[in-house]
Amino acid sequence: MRTIKKESIESNVLKQIGQRLLEVREKIDVKQNILAKELNISQAGLSSMEKGILKPNLEVLFHLSKKYKINIDYILHGTGEVFTKDSTPQKQEKKNLFQDFPPDQADFLDNFLTLFKKSEIFRYQAMGNYKRFLLENADLLKMEIKAKKKIKMPQSIFNI
Repeated sequence: MRTIKKESIESNVLKQIGQRLLEVREKIDVKQNILAKELNISQAGLSSMEKGILKPNLEVLFHLSKKYKINIDYILHGTGEVFTKDSTPQKQEKKNLFQDFPPDQADFLDNFLTLFKKSEIFRYQAMGNYKRFLLENADLLKMEIKAKKKIKMPQSIFNI
């Protein structure tokens, strides 16, 4: 009877760890097959960890902590913040990417990129609009960029 209880408790703990692993993977927005490759494990192995069938080993935890700044205590025990810093690596990269823009434009670009990444329909529509805009305004854009940056424009931008 005691063994069954112990197995049941261990099974529940593994399921909770697996749920947190899945949550973390979704927060860092990495597909299962990509993360499995980064962790040097099979996709089936990562899937089993996320389902609570397998325990994540130290190498997996270390890699998540080092590359994505994941709090290992959060994965194992559900305590503390998910990330060890105040922001996810992606948010920090976005901050740096948009630092030269006013806040309202930075928010717009952030939302635009999120939609662009998550919606195929949005992507195709945005790309069509972008190509049309470049075709209609290529000369104006070239003049503006040359005037502001004093650099030679790569012609590939305007080749559609």
